[in-house]
Amino acid sequence: MPIRPQESYSQGLRKRAASLEENAQRDGDDEANKLIVNSKNSSKNKVLEANDLLDEDKKSLHHGRQPRTLTSRSPRRDILSLERHRTCSVTGEPPVPTRKFTASPLLRTCCLLLSGSLVLFMTSFAVYLRNYMAAAHSVSFVFVTCLFFGPVSFAAVIIGLHGCCAANVSISKASSKTIRMTMAIFLIYLVIIYIFPFDRQEWYENTAKQAYNRWMHSSSSKSNNTFVDPQDYFLSKFLESYKFRILSYNIFIRPPGVTSNGNDYKDERLVRFLSHMMRYDIICLQELFTLGSDRWQALTKAARIFGFYYEAHLKRNLFSWLPKVVDGGVTILSKFPIVATDSIFFKRSSYSTIDCIVAKGVLYAKIELPFVEPRYLHLFSTHLQAGDEPLEEMMNIKLTQLEQAREFIYSKLNSERKELVVFCGDLNVNGRMSVVDGRDSKEYFKMMQLLSASSSSSGYSKIPSLRWKDVIRDSYQGMHPVTVGDADVDEYGQLLRTWELQLASKGDRGCRKRLDYILFDPRNSGLDISNKSSSKVETFFVSELTGCEQTRY
Repeated sequence: MPIRPQESYSQGLRKRAASLEENAQRDGDDEANKLIVNSKNSSKNKVLEANDLLDEDKKSLHHGRQPRTLTSRSPRRDILSLERHRTCSVTGEPPVPTRKFTASPLLRTCCLLLSGSLVLFMTSFAVYLRNYMAAAHSVSFVFVTCLFFGPVSFAAVIIGLHGCCAANVSISKASSKTIRMTMAIFLIYLVIIYIFPFDRQEWYENTAKQAYNRWMHSSSSKSNNTFVDPQDYFLSKFLESYKFRILSYNIFIRPPGVTSNGNDYKDERLVRFLSHMMRYDIICLQELFTLGSDRWQALTKAARIFGFYYEAHLKRNLFSWLPKVVDGGVTILSKFPIVATDSIFFKRSSYSTIDCIVAKGVLYAKIELPFVEPRYLHLFSTHLQAGDEPLEEMMNIKLTQLEQAREFIYSKLNSERKELVVFCGDLNVNGRMSVVDGRDSKEYFKMMQLLSASSSSSGYSKIPSLRWKDVIRDSYQGMHPVTVGDADVDEYGQLLRTWELQLASKGDRGCRKRLDYILFDPRNSGLDISNKSSSKVETFFVSELTGCEQTRY
């Protein structure tokens, strides 16, 4: 085997070393290029992340939130914060909180007290709604209740969680717990209001049944222990005398929460009134409002025990330019069949009083009488503008309303038929000259002159003018009895004793006004008031645990 020379062997080693060095240099250049590319990519990512933060800050300013700022003074810390934000956004892990706030014991105590106060207030309010409003029949009230109790329950839970925890409560972390607690509290309030409501209907009906049984026991028809239908008993009594009685009464059942002296005993007065209903055949009520209460439904259902199977009511007027959210409060109850009803709303009212949102007007009921002639009774009931100050402005409003009511009455009459017409209600026109003088006032003259005038419309020119009889005034020998603010006074008008303590405001106590009327026009029907002394103002007393006596008309 041939042997290489020494020179060729050393030359091969040199070439091999040179090739290895060249390969190493090439690998180094590749690694350097990779590092440069990685550094460029990382710088681009940091720039993009910074732009994202700037965009978030702009959006925060646009929506009214505080922008995110870097509080560190060192650029290295800023880069680390950007890197941490980038890492959290890439990995999906929550960002590391950089600051914690520990609530002081005073703040925690205040939060717990505020939360407890909200819960106690809502519980008391729910009990009040159950006892005094009983508005489960109203769909709108259910909606309003949910809107009120939902946010307040959520606020009470959040404030309570802030008070119970030592650190800030993150709503996002405690969302499921917050929702569960809010729904639990909200359902408890709904159970208090709607599942266990105050049964006013049963109370009224039991009172009416007791009054009816007492009435029947006192009559001769109850000698045998058999139940007599109220309608049959009423018709038998009517056929004996061919007489019927009409009652007009401002019952003063205003919406819940509206009182003059803290408590006006709405339910107690209605229950007391039920025992008087049997004596009348047609009842016209004013200020029996349905807003926020089921008292109207309870009273009308209980009245059917006495034979009042027919009713009419003046409802709300939500289509006016100023919506009348409160109903008119005028109701007609009748033992005779009501064959037709209609109503109008007054176009003018005082916008400085609550009447601007009350649907006041005239309620009409055509009642069929058990006579051959007159066949029908045209009954109109109303409640005019309340208030006396300023006197001239208020009187002009009332006269405008009376003129509108007169035209409405003419529109329902027939010139050829002999039918009765009755116009009654709370006209809010004082018929008395003063506290001690019961003679006709100037306002009374204006009212009667306007109502007795002919119709201003040419379409009703053939209808004879109305000839009203003030049956209450005639029964008191031309003097006006007191219907509001009754009191004992001396001959000089000095107040000795006030009878109305709860309903009348302090300014109306002892005012001794006559505001309620029953006007009657026989229109050649052959019917008249059988006994003038039978038309009168009746009083009854309501005695409470406080010992005060109250007069009602």
